[in-house]
Amino acid sequence: MQMKHQPFCEQFDLSLQTYWQRYPSNKQSDIYKPVGLSKQTFSKIRSNTDPNYHPKKKNVLLIAIGLNLPIVQTESLLASAGYVFDEKSKAEMLLKKFIENRIFNMQVIEETIYRECGTTLGNYDTED
Repeated sequence: MQMKHQPFCEQFDLSLQTYWQRYPSNKQSDIYKPVGLSKQTFSKIRSNTDPNYHPKKKNVLLIAIGLNLPIVQTESLLASAGYVFDEKSKAEMLLKKFIENRIFNMQVIEETIYRECGTTLGNYDTED
């Protein structure tokens, strides 16, 4: 019997719902506001109404930070959207280190990435 593979958007949606249910707050704004994700972008990701929509990698990373996910769950959420941490990206390796150390303060993360890479996560361009 062959296993049916789900499209990325379905896999991502299921993963996001699972992690969302475990989050201590039921307010969506507690997730997207602290990480600088717009309400519109977060709603588009959460609503899953467009089957052709695929969230950008940086938005998946921002949601993982907003949910305070441990590294294993962050990597799982990334994978469900078809992404992995890019080992050649200094910004992503710094971000991975913050997540591994359970540091989710966006000001600290942004300042460090800016100091080390000359960019911020909010402005970080990754593949779609």
